[in-house]
Amino acid sequence: EFNDAGGAHPNTKANKMDYYCKEHGINMDCIPISETPNCSDIDFYLSNGYTVLFSSSEFTLENEDGSKYNSGHVYGGHAMTITGTTEGGRYIVSTWGIKLYFDPNDNNAEMNTYGFYAMKVD
Repeated sequence: EFNDAGGAHPNTKANKMDYYCKEHGINMDCIPISETPNCSDIDFYLSNGYTVLFSSSEFTLENEDGSKYNSGHVYGGHAMTITGTTEGGRYIVSTWGIKLYFDPNDNNAEMNTYGFYAMKVD
């Protein structure tokens, strides 16, 4: 059943994708990831054709060199797509139409990550 909850939380994105695919006869595999995955887990899903989505709140994004992209924390929830990982343990993310970096281990004290999903359309 379609749930049209507002916002861009991965749960909502996964639900909308599942509904669309079922309505159009497309097979979609959607795997909820229960804990914050490490880079090896993410690399496994990406190398097997999955797209990895997640949300975070009260976070800071970085440029490639580690400098802060935003001057303060991004407050409220925000969904992002993980496109890769770095040797230093950061997620390479696509958000707001640009490539940025998210450090799940050294972000800020208030940061929260949730709603990790690996999705693949056949």
